Amino acid sequence: MKYHINNELIYDSNSRMLWHIASPDEHILISETAGRLLVRLLETPNTVIDRETMIYDVWDKFGYIGTGSSLTQYISILRKIFSSMNEGDIIRTIPKLGFSFNANIIKDVAPPIAHDFVELSDNKNTKQSLDSSGIESRRVRLKKISPQIILYIWLPFFLAILFLVRITTSLYFHPPLFTNVNLFKLGDIKDCSVYTLSTYSVEYQEQKLKIANQFSSFNLPCINNSFFIFDPEDLYIFESKGRVFLTRCTYKKDSTNEISGCKDVYIHN
Repeated sequence: MKYHINNELIYDSNSRMLWHIASPDEHILISETAGRLLVRLLETPNTVIDRETMIYDVWDKFGYIGTGSSLTQYISILRKIFSSMNEGDIIRTIPKLGFSFNANIIKDVAPPIAHDFVELSDNKNTKQSLDSSGIESRRVRLKKISPQIILYIWLPFFLAILFLVRITTSLYFHPPLFTNVNLFKLGDIKDCSVYTLSTYSVEYQEQKLKIANQFSSFNLPCINNSFFIFDPEDLYIFESKGRVFLTRCTYKKDSTNEISGCKDVYIHN
């Protein structure tokens, strides 16, 4: 679902991307937890939500353990993101009550499919109807088949197909080193280009590249014919907590499109 915020920003809850209407190509990727928190605020704008309700709806409801401290940290992350987009006062703290998202919100919701018919009879097993063109149609209630019977019928076929696929892939199929993903240039560390998975504001990119440089200097220095892919959580960018992934990939000799191998660093604070 897409949320239009003050007719200036758009947040897509499916991709967790936030962007300015005037700059549709400059997206900010919101982390999973921050995305759930933002959706909770967007669903009830201009309304005070108490801290206990937010912790339950964002963490407990999804099987995670939430605390008042974690809620405060992610509220801070969202505020910094909106501040970078000139909407710094959009999340307000109501002392001793909770938080409020003060904005005009419009949701993009697909219209429901209309079922236009007039029932002519109310027989237990059959119903006749007229559609909008006046053509008679018939709806028949079918007897439900037991799920156990369906399982017994299809399970052998499914296992046989799975076995054949496994044999085929092991013998003939060699997956590529990379799937097709869009990488965005973040900057450079010495002679190595640094890429990330999403576009960000200039200030956000500078902070992200700075952290990538720190990780590279301690763990994966730049070497000839190589490049980096860097992907940290939003929480780490602002609070130095969370997950960080850095990989250094090296091209094959005399090639710029074939990779000989990659070395990864993954940190979770």
